[in-house]
Amino acid sequence: MMGLMPGIWICLVAVMALSALGGLTGCAPWFLQEEEVSFQEATLPELLSRLDQRTAGLMSFKALLDVHVTGSQRFTASLTWMGPQQIQVRGFDRLGRTLFEMRVAGNLIQWSVPGRPPVLLGTVESLAQSASIDAGDLSVAVADLVRVTSALTGPALGGGELPMVERPPGPFYILDSVRMEEGAARLTKRFWIDRQRLRLVRQEFFHPDGTLDLALHFEDFRPTIQGDWPYRLVAQRPGESRVVELVFREVKFNIPIAPEEFRLPEGILP
Repeated sequence: MMGLMPGIWICLVAVMALSALGGLTGCAPWFLQEEEVSFQEATLPELLSRLDQRTAGLMSFKALLDVHVTGSQRFTASLTWMGPQQIQVRGFDRLGRTLFEMRVAGNLIQWSVPGRPPVLLGTVESLAQSASIDAGDLSVAVADLVRVTSALTGPALGGGELPMVERPPGPFYILDSVRMEEGAARLTKRFWIDRQRLRLVRQEFFHPDGTLDLALHFEDFRPTIQGDWPYRLVAQRPGESRVVELVFREVKFNIPIAPEEFRLPEGILP
């Protein structure tokens, strides 16, 4: 035990010397210093380019993901997308049985469950304002699923939308998408961009009256051929307890997809 004492005293003396040196120089020793967070500077064109980087050259993708809707069961879903706005989502239970299928072809949405004829639900625009679909013990917000896919694959700004950027102190750039209507600017979307890595971490959609409609959170980014892809997304509407969580298991980009996968049966067309 006594043989260890000189070594302990040497360590204590070294620590005291380093602390004294830090006091003389005005800097803390390296082992006491907090890691500095560096923020990147970016212009408005650079921010817009970063927002659209994920969709650059993206023609199609297929993905397998886990979906959890609060108040409902968890299920697995296959998600197929082909530009510009063709989507197919199939939900499966733990035994691999089909729970539902949703197709978006152009501007129409079809919903079907096993044992029942497919139903035309309406346009994408009308579903964005509607409630969820109830299929047995599943309560899936169809508008949320469509909006999540559109956010992943569509351009940051839609037709007629103008960007406005804010640079508040803190870790985010805030970029607003506005549309000029009757001489006034109407907020349509808001993007929260992480200033460390310049990637989108939150996107908000707004009603025509300016109130928040839907908030999407992007997490667990992983490198892919389409840049950093968020493998976990969380969607929530204000004032609602229901939260839609999507976690990607795998995703494959720009693979051949037959157009027939998105074709709606003629019997349900208006």
